[in-house]
Amino acid sequence: MTVSRPSYAALQSGHRTPSDLVVRAAARARTGRALDVGCGALRNTEFLLGAGFAVDAVDRDPVVATMAARMHHPRLRFVHARIEQWSMPKATYTLVAAIHVLPMLPPDVLGRVLASIRSALVVDGLLGATLLGDRDGWAGDHPLMTFVSRTGCADLLRGFEVRAQDEIEYDGLDATGAPKHWHVHRLLCSAHPTC
Repeated sequence: MTVSRPSYAALQSGHRTPSDLVVRAAARARTGRALDVGCGALRNTEFLLGAGFAVDAVDRDPVVATMAARMHHPRLRFVHARIEQWSMPKATYTLVAAIHVLPMLPPDVLGRVLASIRSALVVDGLLGATLLGDRDGWAGDHPLMTFVSRTGCADLLRGFEVRAQDEIEYDGLDATGAPKHWHVHRLLCSAHPTC
């Protein structure tokens, strides 16, 4: 018997506030084309559009495809794909937002996706991303996800210049409303000019 998991976008559709990390990244990045990786309920996409960016929003969830089609925004391009299977255009984005999506990838896949993101950023482009820490409540229970220590975070981000990093822990809820201990690395990075 296959158990289907609920659509994250459907669970989050009532939450319209953008990630404060995306707000911070947008304030530092020059306006241009942005990529919203694993865009979920499109709240960060909507914010970026409102801030003047053209946005490529990528998500594998068919619910998101329907939500994006309803927006009818001329600067929005939705791509229905798994981020690890999508060919990112090189040197295109002034900003890449990847909020609570990268940890869902296994470590070897995450490394390849981060290399693609690095190549997709323009010279002065920014990545605003979250990674789950090794003390996260899901660590140890989800072998196909990536959890990193602060040192592991630095290793994973080789080729990026980390401009800001916050490490936070708190007890809260996951998208389904279940209790969860969160350990999150919040990152603002640029592609290292020598890589």
